[in-house]
Amino acid sequence: MPDHVQVDVDFVPVIEFSHPQWPPKHVRKLPDSLTAKKTKWFIVPKPKKKQNGDDNHTIWRLAFHEQEREMINDKGILKPVCRMLKKFRDEQNLNIASYYLKTLFLWEIDSNPNIEFWRGRQIDMFLHMLEKLAERLKNGSIPYYWDSRYNLLDGLDKQNKENLANRLINVIADIKRRIPEEPHIVAKYL
Repeated sequence: MPDHVQVDVDFVPVIEFSHPQWPPKHVRKLPDSLTAKKTKWFIVPKPKKKQNGDDNHTIWRLAFHEQEREMINDKGILKPVCRMLKKFRDEQNLNIASYYLKTLFLWEIDSNPNIEFWRGRQIDMFLHMLEKLAERLKNGSIPYYWDSRYNLLDGLDKQNKENLANRLINVIADIKRRIPEEPHIVAKYL
């Protein structure tokens, strides 16, 4: 065992607010069921590259961690599939932030409010979400869930997004082709 272990720690300042204070009108409103339970929200500094490639600058992004956790925990297999997608991202060395993946699931909750959709097989949901990720990368946009005026993929160049999308399309095709004979093919990618 080494004598010294290096640990990197990031300290991020946040500013906390509580309901009934709420962000400006263009920000998505919470369902009443969440407003009553989860009353805190935050603003968090995020580095952002300027569009023309000049120096970085900081923006303060709205953060609704409690509300997002509640939304995800409420949907059957969503949380384990989200973990699978993050594991896939790590094993495949995809340069995609965890929050971008989580945001895909938040948009999917809106698109599929029927609870039965979230009670299917994990493998089917995993493939569905991989397809959604490939689609979003192909069109170059994952809108920020709470304020869709912002694109989370703005920091990735067009070629990188296309390359990632094409890799995902190939993986999806491979899994779909081989799954009848190899039911555990997904494990190869995790």
